[in-house]
Amino acid sequence: MARTMPTRAKRQGARRNQMQRDARPSDALIQAFEWLKSLARYALFAAVLVIFTVASVTLYRYIDRPLARIAVDSPYQRVAQSEIKRLVGDISSGGFISLNLALVRERLEAHPWIASASVRRQWPDRLQLSIVEEVPIARWRDSGFLNRSGLALQASDSSTLGDLPLLVGPEGSSRLVMSEFRDVSELMFAQGLKVLAFSVDAHGARRLTLNSGHEVVLGRGDVIAKVRRFLTIWQGELASRQQEIKAIDARYDNGVAVSWQKSDVSS
Repeated sequence: MARTMPTRAKRQGARRNQMQRDARPSDALIQAFEWLKSLARYALFAAVLVIFTVASVTLYRYIDRPLARIAVDSPYQRVAQSEIKRLVGDISSGGFISLNLALVRERLEAHPWIASASVRRQWPDRLQLSIVEEVPIARWRDSGFLNRSGLALQASDSSTLGDLPLLVGPEGSSRLVMSEFRDVSELMFAQGLKVLAFSVDAHGARRLTLNSGHEVVLGRGDVIAKVRRFLTIWQGELASRQQEIKAIDARYDNGVAVSWQKSDVSS
């Protein structure tokens, strides 16, 4: 009897150990389960990414809708609305977001009558333009006008520009002529005189006409020095007798020759 009980206990213990071993998952099963968990995480991440991408594309397409209107919020006289639409029409067909604003501004500022332009988007489908037009400073040769930089401009309606000073010079010299005209005009204006016409011939000789009605021959060389010399003599001797002056020749380095209505004297 004493021998039977330990043997039975051993058998029962062995059965319990066997059941515990059978109940414990295998390593392969655990690995498979972990792999499935990882796969599920990746699948969830991929699904979220796809949803985010689709939503982003949909939102972008909604925002990047075609522009329906081009508006100019500044007054303009020389540039017609039809010209503005023609300048930017082919590139403004893009969407609200994809439109290249720098290209639109560059295209506008290439127009000779547009000094500067600003371009901005206005939600939901509007392109807002602000334009600063060029200001004609002078008439140029037989037709056309010049801006402050000497850039040649053309105006379909020049009826209001007839009182501008007249500049004349060789072909391609508009910038140089404008630069000299501005320098000379500033000196004259300080002395109460206004330059109505300024010309440069093919040999580089300059001459100008003042609002006093006198023509001043400047010739070639240092024009500014000659103008200053003329103004010194004008203020000292000529201004008080301007009604008697017939012509003024300031080509000389040491003085000014004046032709009088009755007799010629040099100053």
